[in-house]
Amino acid sequence: MNKNQFKIFREAIKQTFSIKKIFEELSTLHIQEYLLLFLMTIAQVISFLFTKDASVLVLILSISSIINLVLVDRGRITNYFWGSITTTAWVIIAIHTRLIGDIASQTFYLIMQFLGIYIWGKELRATTKHEVQSKN
Repeated sequence: MNKNQFKIFREAIKQTFSIKKIFEELSTLHIQEYLLLFLMTIAQVISFLFTKDASVLVLILSISSIINLVLVDRGRITNYFWGSITTTAWVIIAIHTRLIGDIASQTFYLIMQFLGIYIWGKELRATTKHEVQSKN
């Protein structure tokens, strides 16, 4: 990795894990997205409350996954913050349940979060927008 690539990665990491940026991007969602987030989160909480032996980790995983997907749809870099929480939680669950395939796949996805941060940061640097356009 050369200096320019490292600089892009460092800037993208700062944006991704910036509490200010996370709240800023969450505050700019459309009303339909807030409604979707609300309904999906309520469904997860209700499911959590009615499931015996439900883990709080699973609730955190499901809510962070919901937020991640909405932010990916909007092209926002902080989706990787939520994706990192989700994949880390999945790795913990997979280790706890001793599911070797899940451990391997979720570890791969966790590593890919950081590759995604770099690529997303590179795309954001090439434009003046705060969002990355989806590609087919």
